[in-house]
Amino acid sequence: MLPLAILSGLLVGGGLPAVYSSGLTAELTREANLLAVQLAGRIQTLMTARPRLWAYDADGLDAVVLPLAQAQPRAHFTIQTANEPSAYVTQPSVSKGGVLGWAAVRSQGKTTARISVRLDDSRIRLLSRNAWLSALTLGLILSIALYFLPVSTVRRSDVVNAELWTALESANLTLEERVQSRTAVLRETETELRDLGARLVKVQEEERARISRDLHDDLGQCLTGLRLRLSAAEAVLPSDNPAATHITAAIDAVDEGVEQVRGIAHQLRPPALDDLGLFDALHGHIEQWSSRYGLEVDSVLSPVQTSVERSEALFRTAQEAFTNVARHAQARRVTLRLTVDDKTIHLVMEDDGVGWNQDSTPGLGLIGIRERLLSCGGGLQLKAARIGGFRLEAWVPVEAGEVDGGH
Repeated sequence: MLPLAILSGLLVGGGLPAVYSSGLTAELTREANLLAVQLAGRIQTLMTARPRLWAYDADGLDAVVLPLAQAQPRAHFTIQTANEPSAYVTQPSVSKGGVLGWAAVRSQGKTTARISVRLDDSRIRLLSRNAWLSALTLGLILSIALYFLPVSTVRRSDVVNAELWTALESANLTLEERVQSRTAVLRETETELRDLGARLVKVQEEERARISRDLHDDLGQCLTGLRLRLSAAEAVLPSDNPAATHITAAIDAVDEGVEQVRGIAHQLRPPALDDLGLFDALHGHIEQWSSRYGLEVDSVLSPVQTSVERSEALFRTAQEAFTNVARHAQARRVTLRLTVDDKTIHLVMEDDGVGWNQDSTPGLGLIGIRERLLSCGGGLQLKAARIGGFRLEAWVPVEAGEVDGGH
């Protein structure tokens, strides 16, 4: 009986407080990691708005960090970047003995920042110490009881131990429920942000369409009326009148203005995209762009009828890609493919220009079209092309009945 009494005393005096302390520490660690993930999400949003200057935006960092710091006064937040080991640190600091949680902020597949959250564990240490004292006392009493009391006392002690384990399991289940609840809140917030981005894109397209109509209808009509009056004035003036030359130059200037208005209106919102669909809008844009920049475009476009949202996303993707080729690629030839399989519409564009720098940061245009594609359930990939230049691949899912086999 003595060995059993000693073993039981050691188990109760050493095992239970260790499990209890570990559970408290695990809970605090989960809380620290959750705070770090939450802050990383906010930093990700700030990075999207200011991709290169976010680490130096003190006001912006205060705006995303201080609400969390005020809600968690026991937490100490540190933001580290590759260039700044302590780019942002909140006060007051927590002792090095605190529980540490962290999360990474990634951009383009690389970790650009590390979020550290240290929580004060003085309360856990106090509870653990009290647990150790209580458990040691309980273990000593249990050993004495097992040594001196009959077997029935031992059995009652076993029941107490079972109840303690049940309480610990219940506490662990409670911790898991809290983690799941907070994870659900984060997912809901992410969904709300995605919906907000989609609404902003929709509002932007509507505003572009309105401006395009105003340019075409109002300004275009004004310029047309001005040209008619100038033509009438030119017709009544003798050919040797000195003013005739100026009127002719004014008519040419008005014609150039009409073409510029038409081009701007087409860039803002191609009429073919609303009237004829994605296939014809891409054809028209390719012809206009090729004629303007004198570059050869090899295009293979599969006829497809899809939703307005998907058509806008794919057209804006091609439009941004052509703009980047004209500005940066120094290319001589461009290929564009629009293909459809059973589940996905693919748009692939390649050029033979200077190529893609893996270390470069996408501009606001590429970030914007990536958000458009994500809001449609698609995605965007940028990499080096097989022909030595730049390759852009975009895709959106196909819904039943969207693909049209002819045109």
